[in-house]
Amino acid sequence: MSLGSGLALGMVAMLSFAIPAPAGAQAGDRMVERWLARAEGQFRRGRTRAAAQLWRRCIAREPGDWRAPVRLAETLLPDRAAHAAAEPSAEMRRDAAETADVLMVLLGAERPEALEPAVSHRVHMVRAWAIAVAGDHRGAIEAVALVAGRMDTPAAMQLRRLAALAVLRHDLEAAVHALGAAQRADPVDLTLLTDEAAVELGRGRTLDAIRLLREALHRQPEDESVQRDLAGALLAAGYAAEALDLFAALALEHADDAGAHLSVARAALEAGRAERAERAASVALRLGPERDPEPALVLAAARLLLGRRDAARDAFREALRRQPGNARAREGLRALD
Repeated sequence: MSLGSGLALGMVAMLSFAIPAPAGAQAGDRMVERWLARAEGQFRRGRTRAAAQLWRRCIAREPGDWRAPVRLAETLLPDRAAHAAAEPSAEMRRDAAETADVLMVLLGAERPEALEPAVSHRVHMVRAWAIAVAGDHRGAIEAVALVAGRMDTPAAMQLRRLAALAVLRHDLEAAVHALGAAQRADPVDLTLLTDEAAVELGRGRTLDAIRLLREALHRQPEDESVQRDLAGALLAAGYAAEALDLFAALALEHADDAGAHLSVARAALEAGRAERAERAASVALRLGPERDPEPALVLAAARLLLGRRDAARDAFREALRRQPGNARAREGLRALD
């Protein structure tokens, strides 16, 4: 299971370019409105720094208007889940720290102007990303977890995004913490469970991953990807018989899928079911790509376990035919000879 496949995708969306005037702010300030419009024009022409300078003017003139600082953060910081955020340049760190400070002013308790709850929540989300890009992804995770409510999908997705960043920075402990907070914010999203399981596998905590995947499968019994991930985790933990049952069920549903039969063969080998492994590997060999040596190699291993040395030699030769020079096949033949 790839963490990237579960985390690189579906992160929290940023605000749109056209941001309405905030309630309670001095939307009637024509200069601010003019600068905001000019900034968007500069941005569309690719003049990011010029646009940023105009947004900074807006902030200086009307600190209570959240539109300019949010657009500044969106524009200067790397896009969602961008790998650039994992190792930001010095300039990017400065921009992130600057925007985090500006957004904090908006959220400061000493301000008499109270932001509307929905606006305040959005500002918290953007500020957290700025904090993370500046280098403190753990602080960002805590900041979002502090304001996240129940069934709070934006906060859950921001936490998932921060978990992905933590993984890129090789901080798997922080990633687990972020995903746990995300599950409390949105208990319905199954991907948060499977993402956490993937991180736990990366930490070498296979039993924790199995627990999470069992819960995910209990909640969604028909989800084949969860079933496949759970079977793989069980196999890695040494529960080969249970893994074999899960892989076999998948193979029944996908009788023409060579990969499904190959998974059955591997699990059967681990479970000491050599005859079952031979049958499944033979099916995978027949269904799979002509140049793929893997089914032949698994078939050879099953035949060796059965003591059928000549048949194993034939399987190794088939692997070499499919991929000349395959090291495992060569070593297998050498050992038999």
